[in-house]
Amino acid sequence: MKPPAAGEPSGKKAADRPRKGWYRAVLASIWPYRLVRCGLGGLFVYAGMMKLTGIQSLAETIGAFGLVPERLLFTLAAGLVTLEIAAGVGLCADIRWSLAAITGMLVMFSAGLAYGIWLGLDIDCGCFGLGGGGEESHGLHGALYRDLIMIAVCGYLYGSRYVRTARPIDLLEFFMRARRQGGSSASV
Repeated sequence: MKPPAAGEPSGKKAADRPRKGWYRAVLASIWPYRLVRCGLGGLFVYAGMMKLTGIQSLAETIGAFGLVPERLLFTLAAGLVTLEIAAGVGLCADIRWSLAAITGMLVMFSAGLAYGIWLGLDIDCGCFGLGGGGEESHGLHGALYRDLIMIAVCGYLYGSRYVRTARPIDLLEFFMRARRQGGSSASV
């Protein structure tokens, strides 16, 4: 019988010790990946839809940060809402660019929120439309913490893709393959 390793109690069996690499099993599991991916994507679709009816209010909230020229506020707000909805739908469908777009938006939002906190702004973050997310959505500190948690969730999704060597759907490749298959069956 092998003597116990340094720091290991002598009566402990190998089966009782925590398994090394448990995190790889969690990352490699497909269902948690799908649930987390669809949850985050759905959250972005919901946030974008809540802002659709109040794009002017969102533009005013963005303007309060003082980072964008006033003439570009409405265009930026409308583009942001469109990008949120498209990236959320894309993440639910596991489209290639969507996770990178959501991660980029979250990093940008976090930087903007940190800047607003640094300036001492006392405004609604505009994350779920003006007043659309309940009391917890008001205030920049809570929104920053929420964004940092979502960035960690994006890290989980990237890690899961890496461990499983999963490739998201490349839309261009998908449509090109469908076109080739459609063209070959028409000529038969």
